[in-house]
Amino acid sequence: MKIEMIYPTFIDAEYCEAGTIIELNDRKAQDLIDAGRSKKVSIFEPDQKLLDRSIGLSDNPEFSKRRGRTPKGE
Repeated sequence: MKIEMIYPTFIDAEYCEAGTIIELNDRKAQDLIDAGRSKKVSIFEPDQKLLDRSIGLSDNPEFSKRRGRTPKGE
């Protein structure tokens, strides 16, 4: 698991500064996250395809947002 250090600390007799991203086994990483010394890093992979999830901003009419109030029966 990759984690980012929030505070400078020693891990396995090595000094890690704040802001450093390191990879540890899941057990040690979770212990540091629970202690508040680090946070989990979510890595964005550039090969992922991004989808247009906007509503009403694209030219496609099938994704337009319905306007008006809903009837009381629904």
